[in-house]
Amino acid sequence: GSSRKLEDPPSTIGPYRVLRPLGSGGMGDVFLAVRESPDFTQHVAVKVIRPGMAVADVLDRFQRERRILAALRHPNIAALIDGGVTDDERPYVVMEYVDGVPLDRFCDQARLSVPNRLQLFQKVCSAVHHAHQNLVVHRDLKPSNILVTEDGDPKLLDFGIAKLLDDTENRHTHLHEQRLTPDYASPEQLKGKRVSTASDVYALGVLLYELLTGQRPSDTLDTDSIKSGVGPKAPSDVVTTVTRRPGPTGEEQALTPDTVGASRSTNPSRWRRVLVGDLDNIVLKALRPEPERRYLSALALSDDVGRFLEGRPVQARPDTLTYRVSKFVSRNTGAVASTVLLGVLLLGASVVTFVQSRVIADEVERVRVERDKAIAVRSFLIELFGATGSDQVTDSVTAGQLLDRRLEVLDEEYDDRPELLLEMRDVLAEGYLRLGVLERADSLAQDVVSSRRADGETGLARSLNTLGLIRHQQGDLEVADSLIGEAVSLWRETSPGSQDLARGLNDLGVIKEARADYEKQLQQERYYL
Repeated sequence: GSSRKLEDPPSTIGPYRVLRPLGSGGMGDVFLAVRESPDFTQHVAVKVIRPGMAVADVLDRFQRERRILAALRHPNIAALIDGGVTDDERPYVVMEYVDGVPLDRFCDQARLSVPNRLQLFQKVCSAVHHAHQNLVVHRDLKPSNILVTEDGDPKLLDFGIAKLLDDTENRHTHLHEQRLTPDYASPEQLKGKRVSTASDVYALGVLLYELLTGQRPSDTLDTDSIKSGVGPKAPSDVVTTVTRRPGPTGEEQALTPDTVGASRSTNPSRWRRVLVGDLDNIVLKALRPEPERRYLSALALSDDVGRFLEGRPVQARPDTLTYRVSKFVSRNTGAVASTVLLGVLLLGASVVTFVQSRVIADEVERVRVERDKAIAVRSFLIELFGATGSDQVTDSVTAGQLLDRRLEVLDEEYDDRPELLLEMRDVLAEGYLRLGVLERADSLAQDVVSSRRADGETGLARSLNTLGLIRHQQGDLEVADSLIGEAVSLWRETSPGSQDLARGLNDLGVIKEARADYEKQLQQERYYL
């Protein structure tokens, strides 16, 4: 938010009683408010357009932000709760109020170790990946936009300058292009070039760099160097240096290896040993100047962090035999020592065991490659929506036409990979649904459901849910109810407690409400709770 002085807040906004201001942004003000009833008290954050600002362009931008928030349902993203219009015709949105502290400050105050910081970072990656799956790039990831609650759960905030990758309108983009935080912005953002999911991956790299070292790449590189493609120093190379930065009250403070290491419950030498190698490579891969050389997705970055935490080889490092053996030894020190002692007597058995372990390792690698192919396909489709950037998409090249082009060549490109062909058809069906092209969405979704029923393919529940949402939009509520009900039943059997099940229950509740089946709707909500 800006430092503009807030006007006297209104006493109420819609059914919410205003308690105090929380901040001010480019379009409006944010207030802490409460909704009270005999049964509950709910504290919320209410964002409302300021008086005199409700002109057409600002209203369009505000509605755009509300549309973004409505599409995002993730435990680590502050949720949209409500919306409306004030008595003087100013739109407002009501969001989950997050009572927390910025990510970096939380980690330092709690003196979190490097592994604990990495686990927290993985939750942030999950939230960003969810936004990307909904075709949203955040574009301003930084600690102050990620608050951590008392329970240790991070919440991603402020999608005010986020970019919808399927937005075919371009009149708002220039208003947002330069609204960024330079210390966390990617080289392409700093140069005013096209922003994509890779830009958020870079910002995640900056966050990880800061969580690990207490410094940012911009502490060792100026903006011009980052623009020109100069990569930052490795994290392990900066932990032994002293840097200066403004403190909480504005005074300059020195960050020494001892003080920064203490906030990570370690000392400089042990801290550096943890960073050297895999973590250095993970961070530097996320921060590569060329977008195409970074991780394919926030999920791929999180997966590599998970490999490090589990002591497995990471993707950011060449997968040599020597490296893999060293990782195996570090995970199984005692077992390896015993094996060495018995090695002479069990040489023949050891050879057999080694061959078998190589076969298993190769199979694991094959599965990983197939999984990464799927991630690459989905990431490529997401990039397609932003192939020219929403600031360059014109009436002659719409999101719908981009989908049509992919559909035309899909069978030819994936005829030898039927599982990926089904995945791409499923994603295209969701894309057409979002654009309101229901006939084409319906045809694709029906084909995917039929194929997955026949072949016992995984993902049938998600495909049924998508087809049910299409039927809902077409007005066939009975069939929508049946399809989504079947999806919910499958998720209950295969993945109880999952986000997919929660989403399906929510969607089924919406259908029940539309059919005025309030008793069944209440049952869905009770299961969800």
